[in-house]
Amino acid sequence: MKQLLLVVADTNIKLIAQTLSALRHRGQHIDTLKVITTLRGYHALHEAASDGALADQLQLGPVEFDLADIQVISDEHGQAMSEPTTAAQHDAMADFITRAIQSECTIASQQVHASLSGARKTLTFFMGYAMSLFARLGDTLSHILPGNTGDPAPALVTIPFVRMRDELPAALLDQHTSYQDVVQSLNTVKNEHLLVLAPQTHSVQLGELITRLRPIDLTFYIWFIKQQIQQQGSVRAPVRNQPEPEYANTFIEEYRTLVDWLRADEVEAELRAKTFCHDTGFGMDANFFSERKSRIKRSFLSGFGKQLSEQIAITLCAKQGHHRRYKVPLSLSRITTQS
Repeated sequence: MKQLLLVVADTNIKLIAQTLSALRHRGQHIDTLKVITTLRGYHALHEAASDGALADQLQLGPVEFDLADIQVISDEHGQAMSEPTTAAQHDAMADFITRAIQSECTIASQQVHASLSGARKTLTFFMGYAMSLFARLGDTLSHILPGNTGDPAPALVTIPFVRMRDELPAALLDQHTSYQDVVQSLNTVKNEHLLVLAPQTHSVQLGELITRLRPIDLTFYIWFIKQQIQQQGSVRAPVRNQPEPEYANTFIEEYRTLVDWLRADEVEAELRAKTFCHDTGFGMDANFFSERKSRIKRSFLSGFGKQLSEQIAITLCAKQGHHRRYKVPLSLSRITTQS
């Protein structure tokens, strides 16, 4: 697996070299170096490259690195900056570092070794926090100890950090996102927002987070919550080869309210003739129940992340023989449906 050293730095080229040296000293192989820096830092690296001394100053050895591997932090207008002087530039710097870490941590064929040495406190804070958000098992975070920068093999300390990647919605892992979006997503977990079901837009909202469901899946979720109330806390799942006629009829009634009224009769006829018609009789069968439950869970994981999904997904709560019961763990008093 490719080993990437990702450094956030300003103008201190020596600290980058010492980080590489310390990693070699502890037996950590590095294939590639990339540097996140300010415009001022880029000029320092470019000047060394112009003198033909960059490889020597960085003590690169076999490590791959050239000027194309330098990512210069840009402001909200896309202009390279040396120092944030406004709130907007500060936010842009946070977003830039967040996206850089996110991008590198999506590459399955590499491990990321991030170093905080050589940058100002704000830069190192955002890099450290971004690693907490996106780093995987095997990705590391380190720092050169102050007072050891003149040693032949300076002390490199591995920094323990909490990995929160599994708590983020999948959508935030797969696309460019902002620092504020990620923080907002995690804060939603801590707040007791209402879960709002919106049939007109086929969406589910929790705080500022919104995800869309297929109409049939949203119908099933609304139907399931009503069944949970009626069945006093949990819902009995259909048993294989024993379709449930009552489930099918109440589901169809619910589905008619979500589809365009001009198509309601057509949709009901299709459900009765195909979806709920089986060799063993008419009704909602175990396969339909299981498929809807699984699709809803995948949508929630993508839109809300693991921790929130565990609260709102349809979850197994009891089983006895072939019988299974499910529930939505979230208090039903926190679930509302828009009319």
